[in-house]
Amino acid sequence: MEGDNGEIKAYRRRLSVVDKSAQIIKYFNDSMSKLATMWDEIEMSQEMRLHRTAKFYETMKDIIDFMVSEETCNYNDVFKDSDIFLSEINETRAALGMEPYEVKNGKPNTIEYCRLLKKEIERLEVERKELMDRQQEAYGTLLNLCFKLNMTVDIKFAEGKLQGPSDWNEMQQKLQDMEGLLESRFAEFSFAKEEILKMKRWMKKPCSVEEVGILETDITDEKFIISQEFLEQVHFHLEETKVDYEEWKEQRVTAFNDAVAELRQIYEKCSVPEYERMFPNDFDPEFTDDKSLERIQDQIEEYNSKYNNFKELYDAFYNWMTAWNDHLIVEADLANPDVYKNRGGCMQQVLTRQKDAERRLKLYIKKLEVNDDPGIKIGGLTLFEKANRIIEDDKKHREEEKRLKIEQRKENLKREAIYGINSPRSLRRPKQTLSMARGSLFNDTGISIITPLQGCASERIHGPKTSSPKSKRLSGVTSSPLRRDPFKTPKKTTQFHKKK
Repeated sequence: MEGDNGEIKAYRRRLSVVDKSAQIIKYFNDSMSKLATMWDEIEMSQEMRLHRTAKFYETMKDIIDFMVSEETCNYNDVFKDSDIFLSEINETRAALGMEPYEVKNGKPNTIEYCRLLKKEIERLEVERKELMDRQQEAYGTLLNLCFKLNMTVDIKFAEGKLQGPSDWNEMQQKLQDMEGLLESRFAEFSFAKEEILKMKRWMKKPCSVEEVGILETDITDEKFIISQEFLEQVHFHLEETKVDYEEWKEQRVTAFNDAVAELRQIYEKCSVPEYERMFPNDFDPEFTDDKSLERIQDQIEEYNSKYNNFKELYDAFYNWMTAWNDHLIVEADLANPDVYKNRGGCMQQVLTRQKDAERRLKLYIKKLEVNDDPGIKIGGLTLFEKANRIIEDDKKHREEEKRLKIEQRKENLKREAIYGINSPRSLRRPKQTLSMARGSLFNDTGISIITPLQGCASERIHGPKTSSPKSKRLSGVTSSPLRRDPFKTPKKTTQFHKKK
């Protein structure tokens, strides 16, 4: 029905034009007949008739030519506007990220086609205006960033014209890069400023006039240009401050290390518990200042005085702990079955060390008893009481081990009687390793000092029984019993020990 209505409308338009043309022609013919009648009655000559008719025809021709010319322009404008409108629509849609426009109704290069395109342009005008505003704003922001960063703008931008997709994407990427660069320079300046002020504070050294002028700059001010040259000046002062700081730190570290080494040495001599050692081993300018060094010196003087007043007592306890550690190592070696193979005189070496350790234990426990003083305590015990507590703990530990072994045997016998198999569950405690002597000595909650060291390796020695002994050695064969530091693990040696 819609197609039929369109054809009827087109037919009516064509019929109307034909009718109008017929009416004009009829009117023209009637008028010419009327003129001919009047001219005949007055007997007008042919020349006069021709003159009047020619002038009339020329006027009519001019009117028709004018009309044809105007309509030709309109005709060309339809084709021209069709291309312009469609191009503008597709350009806008592309910039908006839309698909190319497709006219579903309407024949191309017609008046109706142009009307449809114009409606689409009007519909897109709002979005187009918003996009142009965003592009204008982005370009303005880009100009400000380039000014603040002291850089040139290399983006093509036409005022009042919509940027194409590629140009718009390029502008957005450039804007993002510029914002990142500005943020990076802000962070660079802030870091350098913080480092300079921190090192100046540690050194207790004021900033120069030039440094104050640079560091107090408000880089967020819109009129301030944070150029690369400005950052180079900041970095120059940072490096200059680092040089001064390193020289200052080297002097401080040397003084601090010497003082701490001396303090640590007297700590070892006086058997100071670990939880009472309040000074760090490494120099930290954030927490170490002149007052820290003064406090270290005060501690050195305090403990030196205490050590000098009770030298025999402190030395006796230190030597007893050394002998006790050697005693534990010997006990661990004797618990190793490989020792009894006596390869390379291994058994004799262990027995010799055992005898030496027992002799020193008896010697220094007597000295502790003689020189014991109630004013010198570790964990609430005098040094003599502490030594006896260690011996008692060792005895209890061995008795507990013995009890567990007996219970294990009973459990095994019981299972054999019932099931004919041994119990897969062991009642023995997990094997422990030797803790640091100082850790047990200075911390009642630590691992027991009586836990034995691992002695000879438990691996079976391969090869013929007549072969010479390999490089396997007992844990204490090559160690002098008087040189081991009881306040460190067996692998470490304190400065105090090195002096001895």
